[in-house]
Amino acid sequence: LSTALYTRVQAYMALGDSNSATQALVALLKTRPGNEGASVVYRLLEKLNAEFDHAKSAGDTSRLKQLARNRAQLSGFLVDWARNNSDPNIRKYTYRYSVFDAATQRMAADLETDPAKRKEKLQAALKLYQQLQSSPSYALYQATLEPASPLRGQPDPAVSLGIGLISYDLGDYAQAQKQLGQLLTDRKLGTPEITVDDNGQSKQVANDQYWEATLRLMRSNIALAGANPAELEDRAAKTR
Repeated sequence: LSTALYTRVQAYMALGDSNSATQALVALLKTRPGNEGASVVYRLLEKLNAEFDHAKSAGDTSRLKQLARNRAQLSGFLVDWARNNSDPNIRKYTYRYSVFDAATQRMAADLETDPAKRKEKLQAALKLYQQLQSSPSYALYQATLEPASPLRGQPDPAVSLGIGLISYDLGDYAQAQKQLGQLLTDRKLGTPEITVDDNGQSKQVANDQYWEATLRLMRSNIALAGANPAELEDRAAKTR
């Protein structure tokens, strides 16, 4: 049943029918315990990220905007649904859904072509991530971890990554260097390559999260050393 509902969610989203996708997702989450429900949302996020990357590579602007709208509608609903849920096992995962929502808003900001609006949306997404660093949110995050989790007592890597990436986009290279450098030093973003399932076969692929953070850290270091990352990138492009 959960597999069928998950497939239904993806199908509705592919059709751009976010209302039906939301209803199907809620039906799916009701069949899963709190922790498994959070995992379902994480897998959906990964699926959407993959579709987003594919559309970006293909230059499909309309598809990119559709995916961003779908995510935004789903994420906001999920946060409210979890926060106001009568089931405490679901309510305690409000934090996870809030991280999903912050990532959604960052993606929507990335698609904004107007510089002023893009900056405004990036700042709004950054504020969401910063709120997730508050003491109450940190306590909620710790409550989602298993007792033996190595992440206990440490900041959420997803939040640190979001703050680091947005800080870079906003030109705050010192903050980007601090957040991304610490994540990479502590190996919180995994290895350069990861193993994924490809139609039942294990396959090694590049860890995009790791390389995105590494690239932006390098550019932040360059900027803090007095160079302009954008100018250096333009020069490199002209020599290729």
